[in-house]
Amino acid sequence: MKYPTFLGIDLTSTEAKPSACLGLDGESQLVYLGFLTKNRDIVALLNFYSPQIIAIDAPLCLPLGLCCLEESCPCKPKFPRKNRQCDQELRQQGIPCYPTSKKTFIKDLIYRGIELKASIGREVKQVSQITEVYPFASKAGLFGKTVPGKLPNKG
Repeated sequence: MKYPTFLGIDLTSTEAKPSACLGLDGESQLVYLGFLTKNRDIVALLNFYSPQIIAIDAPLCLPLGLCCLEESCPCKPKFPRKNRQCDQELRQQGIPCYPTSKKTFIKDLIYRGIELKASIGREVKQVSQITEVYPFASKAGLFGKTVPGKLPNKG
């Protein structure tokens, strides 16, 4: 059996909705494709396959200076931009992205991404690299500002 060297996770904001997981081997051949709901199941999958690279499509950190995203908390971003540096750089290139500020509407996704990353760090035996990915930015870089839309669902 071939094991993935890369495992990508299209994380959802809640464990009530399944997250797509995809594993590729060293020749970019598909070796795993499935949907998991619970963080513990994702961690178990990672422990089973021990991929070298884990890529998660969700924010995995907060802006510097913030300890949380709660508006009632007095923590403040270190820089006036309020978002993360990577978010700012994408916007400067004309690539939109969801805000990671206290006023964000994806708070649950951000918290889940941060928690999953921490769980992986604590519980997965061999982790070489955990990285945040943003596939839309890659598409925009490849195709320019007129990014092709999603294909219609024929099911």
